[in-house]
Amino acid sequence: AIPSNKIYEYVRSMVDSLKSRKWWSIRILYSVMFVNIFTTSTIITNLYPFLKSLNEDTTDLFYSCTIAVYPLGIVLSSPLLGYWFNRSSTRQPLVFALSIVFLSCASYAYSNRLPGNVAIWVVLVSRFMMGVASGSRSVISAYITAATTVKERSDTMTNLYMTIPLAFIIGPLVGVMFEPLG
Repeated sequence: AIPSNKIYEYVRSMVDSLKSRKWWSIRILYSVMFVNIFTTSTIITNLYPFLKSLNEDTTDLFYSCTIAVYPLGIVLSSPLLGYWFNRSSTRQPLVFALSIVFLSCASYAYSNRLPGNVAIWVVLVSRFMMGVASGSRSVISAYITAATTVKERSDTMTNLYMTIPLAFIIGPLVGVMFEPLG
């Protein structure tokens, strides 16, 4: 027979390992949320001048639509990513969302190499796709809610949602610092 103290030590080590992984995952999700909002807030500060540099004829209406497609992407993707999260694991929808963030940032960065009429539409689509990726916030919140105890949840969610104003403070500052580079 296995001594009971050995079983206890083994179970205790497994529980500690799972807790460590849970908090590691939650910290990664804090970073994902920060990066998502950071990219949005960095782009938004220079969006109008950037659109004008791509095409002098860009209108205020087009600029407004470029701003509006971001929350539209969130509205459309949040329920779909939430449904996907409920049917699979957290990893799949988040990897999808991070891939979309990468592609939308790359297309935004590449848009200045395209003809003006095409470039502004690429910016609009990249903003929409960034909104689609931002729909992953619902998945992040759902994961944290499921992974934490009631006692841990308030602090954990506070930390998660603290990343949003931090990213909105730091993002525009970084955007302004890099504006002279073009």
